[in-house]
Amino acid sequence: MSTIQSSDAAIIRRGNSQAVEQGSNRSRNNSSATIWDSSNPNMTELLALIRQLLARFYNIQPISSSSSSSSSTSSMSASFATPITATPVTSDSSSTGLSTHLNLSASERNILTNLVATHNDGSKIVGATINIVEGGTADNRLNAGDKVVVKNASGQTINTKILSDQDIYELHFRDNLVKEVNSVGEGWSFTSSIVKLRDNRLGYPEMRRYTDSNGSQGVERVLERNDYWEVVQRDNGERRYMVMRSTDDTGRAVKPSDALKDIFNNRSGYAFDCASPMPLLNLKATLDTVGEETFDRNMQGKLILSGWYNPFDSFNGNVNNGGYNPSVRTAEAGSIRVGGHTNLAGEAARFDPTKGDSLTIGNVYYFEKPGDTETSNQGWNAIYLGEEQGAYRFWVIGVGTTSVKFNNDGSWTPTEGVFKDYYLGAVVANPNLALTRGWMSSVFA
Repeated sequence: MSTIQSSDAAIIRRGNSQAVEQGSNRSRNNSSATIWDSSNPNMTELLALIRQLLARFYNIQPISSSSSSSSSTSSMSASFATPITATPVTSDSSSTGLSTHLNLSASERNILTNLVATHNDGSKIVGATINIVEGGTADNRLNAGDKVVVKNASGQTINTKILSDQDIYELHFRDNLVKEVNSVGEGWSFTSSIVKLRDNRLGYPEMRRYTDSNGSQGVERVLERNDYWEVVQRDNGERRYMVMRSTDDTGRAVKPSDALKDIFNNRSGYAFDCASPMPLLNLKATLDTVGEETFDRNMQGKLILSGWYNPFDSFNGNVNNGGYNPSVRTAEAGSIRVGGHTNLAGEAARFDPTKGDSLTIGNVYYFEKPGDTETSNQGWNAIYLGEEQGAYRFWVIGVGTTSVKFNNDGSWTPTEGVFKDYYLGAVVANPNLALTRGWMSSVFA
């Protein structure tokens, strides 16, 4: 949907219109001065010429000399930025009184709205408008230095932000993550074995030595292998790890970007638990954001998948964060009851916006099944994709994108669907964007 409805936050591109509006103000304030005397035919011709030059330079619609000064200012503001033809975003005139085009995809528009003009519970601020003021690069795109101004339905400013390189990187990363999620459908087959290369099991396991991320050595068993990946068990443990091969069977070097893309291009050849796709989609969004060369340079020898495990990106010393910065709150045993089941000690507390929990597009959340800490159905990791008319969209492996409506009692328990016996827990995993942003000296310059 290319038009933001009046109940949503409308995005308006102002551009560098301040100078133009100041010029209009001067013409009004000095209407009695000889230079702007409209009764002077020479001045009328000069004014018309100036309007034509402005229209040509800024690609705005010429303003009729018979228009009033107030309508002239409105027309300039509405059409100041250069309209685009690719994925235009049009603000709804019923909510803003202005209409223009933005070089934002639908998901970028939703993400920007979610980041700056929504409540913690994911609902949009009704009647809010988002005004973008160009910070120097008048190219009808979001850039570092642009100013975001959010106003409520009464026109009062409720939020302002000067966008940084990190903000622009985050917007593009989350946009790429949403695109990837939408492209994979249900994703991969589910396996309780954490990771699996389907139809690629070796006749006999191969034993070999390995060196971990800390330089320590051990022994691993190779169980499965394809052209890009191997599934191993390490040090007589039962946990399975999917490790990228350094070379294929012909001796050709394997690039991290090629190995990662094979998982997405040949999804039927892979199976994962509900956690592994979260780091996997994070990696793919990173690849799409930074490009193959940067990704390969920084990820060579570092691709390993096993649930949330990522020894090369630890958070507070924990290697089981999968490229995310997580936060978790737990509840007292017996304090939560859903579908006749009561939570156990150590299970997540309920999602609670009043305690700082917030729904952000591209973050990972957790649907908890109270009382179950043993089975593969004990909970589901889900990527949040946004809210539409009271329905919250999440993506989970084996299901794909599903819309969830919650009971209107603050319990954050779904009314129906695949998560009916679950509740949304106070578990939030925010992508560790500072790490991958640091790979690049500049972004989208």
